[in-house]
Amino acid sequence: MTQVRHWLGLATLTTALVAIGCGSSGGGGTGGSGGGNTGTGGAGGAGGSGTGACAARPDLIAASPTCDNVTNTATAIGFTALTGTAPTPAGGTVLDGLYQSTKTGAYGATTGGGRRITFVITTLTDGTRHMLWNGEVLDATGASVTTSLKADATVTIAGTQITNTTVNCGAPSPPPLPAAFDYTVSASDLILSLTTNGTTAATTYTRRGCAP
Repeated sequence: MTQVRHWLGLATLTTALVAIGCGSSGGGGTGGSGGGNTGTGGAGGAGGSGTGACAARPDLIAASPTCDNVTNTATAIGFTALTGTAPTPAGGTVLDGLYQSTKTGAYGATTGGGRRITFVITTLTDGTRHMLWNGEVLDATGASVTTSLKADATVTIAGTQITNTTVNCGAPSPPPLPAAFDYTVSASDLILSLTTNGTTAATTYTRRGCAP
């Protein structure tokens, strides 16, 4: 329950913020159209990854306590209590690029936090994949900042999960990232979710193209 509270009060993140989550074809609406090189994620449940024609960005990785050089350009969004049953994570092909939080809420909870989070997914030349987070967890209306965070996590994507294999840097330390997110790719949206004790927290991140 602690991780879900991090996501309801934080995230996610999600990230997770969680890390560490909401719209999908079975849950909520999408957050908007993404930028160039978006591609379309598969809906069959098999995990996958791709660069999306984005170059490796080792320049965005920084030492502690900075962690990364990602600029948070997302718009503040409030919390939405979601009705019905949380959709089953479907996985899909996760492209490298810049993502912004565009919707956040929870199934099985009526209160939670808003989000203003940007992260970059980049695959380095050695094949390691990083999620670089810069964000703020807000109050329920999305008006006030309750927590700020930055993080650099090495991730593995398989099945319907994104696993934070190694958290390389976090501010605060440790950052509020769960061990893994469930995920669904829907067009330009990457929906990260975390379920504990019947509550599913979920945030939709919309891909805006390659990181500038």
